[in-house]
Amino acid sequence: MNKQRRRKKSNHLKKKYNNTFLIVIKVIGSTGPIRFVVNRDDSVEDVIKNALDHYAREGRLPVFDYNRDCFYLCPTDPYYLFKALNPEDKIGSTGVRMFSLYKKQKSFTDNMTEEMKDHMKKNLWREWLHF
Repeated sequence: MNKQRRRKKSNHLKKKYNNTFLIVIKVIGSTGPIRFVVNRDDSVEDVIKNALDHYAREGRLPVFDYNRDCFYLCPTDPYYLFKALNPEDKIGSTGVRMFSLYKKQKSFTDNMTEEMKDHMKKNLWREWLHF
């Protein structure tokens, strides 16, 4: 009877821990990687949030704004070659355990109004036509 209980308990623990794995995230601009355990069913967005929380807790430099929408996660596997993961995807679906966390760069036109963009387009046409 005790053997059956132990087997059930050990099988339950195996199932519980079989769903988790260790990932390594290299934050670009930081000194070293961040390591923590995630669940296979966690979304990429949650993993980014956890990585930023670990980064802040450890007091690493450079200091980032901790908005998870400003970052994207890329697997370091050569198959993906700097392809950012979709924030809604499950982290376990990639099959990769090493990632790089990049900060999104703001483009020049992000802060421009529509008038400024229209004016810039007109000037580009003039330069192209040599007026």
